[in-house]
Amino acid sequence: TSLSGGKKPDNSVLTELLDLDAVYKVISAREDVDPDNIIVMGGSQGGLVAALYAARHPSDVRALGLLFPAFNLPDLVRNGVRDKIGDVNLNLIPDVFFPQEFEGHKFYKKYLVDAMTLYPFEEIDAFKGPVLIIHGDNVRIINADPVSNGPIDKAIDLLPELVDKVSGMIEQRKAAGTDQKASN
Repeated sequence: TSLSGGKKPDNSVLTELLDLDAVYKVISAREDVDPDNIIVMGGSQGGLVAALYAARHPSDVRALGLLFPAFNLPDLVRNGVRDKIGDVNLNLIPDVFFPQEFEGHKFYKKYLVDAMTLYPFEEIDAFKGPVLIIHGDNVRIINADPVSNGPIDKAIDLLPELVDKVSGMIEQRKAAGTDQKASN
């Protein structure tokens, strides 16, 4: 909502998906844009939005660039709501929510309710195009997922045309002599 003019209580990952769709329609209609070669990129929550958009509109996206994508955001929201109010009943979510694990940031009900309805790992494999994921190994909130191998490794397993994963482990790859891009 930084420059969108939207009101925070009305925004969520799903409204950002609608915004991205509106941007796509404008960009793809331009005469100086080849609609068959549009690359969608996003970072953190925007990476989640970009991946969901590509999964829901695979024929519209040529390639996907994800910078430290927050694939685990819906799980973090579900767990945070469950820990705070003891249930994931959407009717029990307060209008404004202040979970400690998010350093005092406040979240509005629409954002939480919409996030709790998302299961990105059940969707993202619908996108079959090339994907670049750039992610560090010390991103505290994104790496805080208890799921085995973490959300980034889970995404890599689901995205078949992964071009490359750049992470904090790049030095280990160089040392092992395996610093090569995956071929597609």
